[in-house]
Amino acid sequence: MKQIMLGLILGSVTFCAFSDDVLKTSFGDYREELRAASAEGKKLLLVFEMDGCPYCEHLNHALQEPKVAKYLASKYAVYRVDIKGSVAVSDLTGNRMSERDLAKRYNVTVTPTVIGFDANGKTKFKLIGAPANGDDLTAFLESHERGAKKLASVK
Repeated sequence: MKQIMLGLILGSVTFCAFSDDVLKTSFGDYREELRAASAEGKKLLLVFEMDGCPYCEHLNHALQEPKVAKYLASKYAVYRVDIKGSVAVSDLTGNRMSERDLAKRYNVTVTPTVIGFDANGKTKFKLIGAPANGDDLTAFLESHERGAKKLASVK
């Protein structure tokens, strides 16, 4: 019983540390988040989602797979945006708006939607929907590193 409890506790600690390494907490200024990511040689990745979305949960599980987390941590600064959120944020040009309005600005109407930006804040790709698994997500991101088409939709 002690071994099971220890395993659960260690698993929880690993999960929490792992999540914190990949999914960053924004202070609401995505222009500054972009600058910080660029300074680290990374790109900005915004994950638009909403509470109660089963596909968002599926994507979150993929983001937390160890191989995916390692890849993301090396290439991207990843932030979540609530498409129904009323929290004030600044977009990549410094304009203040709600999370909901930020989603509208990037034409996000379906969750989850993942948008990747280059160091200048230009949209490099938009993934609509959740990939089947972490390997598919990594393959999608890697294909955009090689210059694949800008928009993709997962069925």
